[in-house]
Amino acid sequence: MIDVTVRAGDGRDTFDDALDRIYAEAGGEVPRDPVAAKVIEILADFLEYDTDQLALDDDLVEDLGADLGLQFDLDIVLEVEFGIDLPDTNPMDTVGEIIAGVREQTDAQA
Repeated sequence: MIDVTVRAGDGRDTFDDALDRIYAEAGGEVPRDPVAAKVIEILADFLEYDTDQLALDDDLVEDLGADLGLQFDLDIVLEVEFGIDLPDTNPMDTVGEIIAGVREQTDAQA
């Protein structure tokens, strides 16, 4: 069974570390996801973090210090950058949920 625990500087893997470990345990190489990479880049820029400081389970408010105004602005930036509409009914509180939400919308448009 593959361990999918995600860690960061406090013992959790960063996004890339988690992917590398999961794929290595499965005997493969990580195909880099351009959507996830761009979302991480936008989040890091917006929240003034380095990309390697963000972990999939980081909560925007509790872990990264975002407020509702910043979350609203972030949604707009993601919608413009990816040409998507993020639904208001599906809350995206963590980095991983944001990546999944953006990926879902970009896949729906493909």
